Amino acid sequence: MEHRDPSSPTTMPTILRYGIAVLSVAIAIGLDFFLLRHFEAILTPFLLAVAATVWYVGTGPGVLAIVLSVLSLNYFFLRPFFSFSPISYTDLVYLTFCIFCALAVGWISGVRRRAEQELRQAREELEATVAERTASLQRSERYLAEAQRLTHCGVTAYKGSTIFFGSEEIYRIWGFDPAQGVPSRKTVLQRIHPDDRDRLDAEVERAVREKKRYSTAFRIVLPDGTVKHLESIGQPVFSTNGKLVEVVDTEIDVTERKRAEEAYREAQLELAHANRLASMGQLTASITHEVNQPITAAITYALAARRFLKAEPPNFHEVDDALSLIVKEGNRAGEVVERVRALIKKAPARKDAVAIDDAILEVIALTRAEAANNSVSVRTQFAEGLPRVQGDRVQLQQVMLNLILNAIQSMSGVADGNRELQISIDADPSEGSVRVGVRDTGPGLSPQSLPRLFEPFYTKPEGMGMGLSICRSIIEAHSGRLCAIPCEPQGALFQFTIPAD
Repeated sequence: MEHRDPSSPTTMPTILRYGIAVLSVAIAIGLDFFLLRHFEAILTPFLLAVAATVWYVGTGPGVLAIVLSVLSLNYFFLRPFFSFSPISYTDLVYLTFCIFCALAVGWISGVRRRAEQELRQAREELEATVAERTASLQRSERYLAEAQRLTHCGVTAYKGSTIFFGSEEIYRIWGFDPAQGVPSRKTVLQRIHPDDRDRLDAEVERAVREKKRYSTAFRIVLPDGTVKHLESIGQPVFSTNGKLVEVVDTEIDVTERKRAEEAYREAQLELAHANRLASMGQLTASITHEVNQPITAAITYALAARRFLKAEPPNFHEVDDALSLIVKEGNRAGEVVERVRALIKKAPARKDAVAIDDAILEVIALTRAEAANNSVSVRTQFAEGLPRVQGDRVQLQQVMLNLILNAIQSMSGVADGNRELQISIDADPSEGSVRVGVRDTGPGLSPQSLPRLFEPFYTKPEGMGMGLSICRSIIEAHSGRLCAIPCEPQGALFQFTIPAD
């Protein structure tokens, strides 16, 4: 069985610990017999035995060593020799004092040992904490470096001609190699465009003099001739006595940011275009019906005109009416084609004064056959004297096209009941906005779907799932808002508001 005495520095079996006490006393006896018997230092080895026992194996074996030492002294070294006899008062006082000294030495040794153990444990805990904090700091530095890389933003700290620190991104922005060490301030200044160098120096000096932050734009020229546009935001740091410690400067790669923003806008435009094409794919039958109607009517009028011309005598009045109707139907077919082209073309966003009611009526006309095929009746409720809105007519029509097709599709699964699509437009003079609503009598919206309804790829698993997300982006780009409202007893209302022109 192993035992761990708090005062013992080692872990060992109990019998071995007490055996060490016996052995230490035996060694003390041997030393007294053969070396120290004639030098009047008989007690010294026993004191050392007690102190060593307490030091090495703890207090319990130390008490045994004391008892054995007293008995050994009484038996071997106090007269009469080799017998146990009463100890004189003087010897008792002497032994007690020596035993007390031995215990004191052992106690001090134990205290010192425990202090060393606690210090060692504290050092280990401190090393573990430092290692953990170092790993956390390194993690934070990696996250910061990645954030700077993604945002094209770098940080540097300098004072006068000395640069103290430069992040990885700042090296990349300025075209320096980190393996070659920290560049001098002079080398950095040489890369600033000559036309911007004096102005930038003046901005920094003024910020240091006035003890405030600065923000300025400038250009740098790389060794290969590449010109980069940067935006610098700096903060002078001062000590408690007002002396300048350093200048911390954050620099952003405006050129690359603009490129990224342009790429993002281009991606949005491509996605919106793809969404329009996907929506128009659902309208193929409707468009065919819309175009066939005026063409069929024009052919019918043309045949009638031929009959009127062959009559005896020819009926030129009827022929003229038929030709007028042919022209009318041809124009109607052309308008349908133009509306389709306007919806599917990839056009940049515009800010025009748009008659929102006319724009929505065009979309309703395009979706008439789709609604009829799904037995959906369309009812409109437009307020009088609606103001125009400022925006992109095609994009606003795309929003209405998505909302109307979604409403028709939601009602196509309703077996019983009235399938009615209500489209309303009214003005809110208090907010200076126009409100458009698309309400259906479909199954409605579940509470679980409402928070994620406008997330990309969430709805319409058979389609792209981007329609509502793009609709919200378009409306928000027009400084408006789009929301979905469950209706009672069934159905849903999609409603958006945009500022009036």
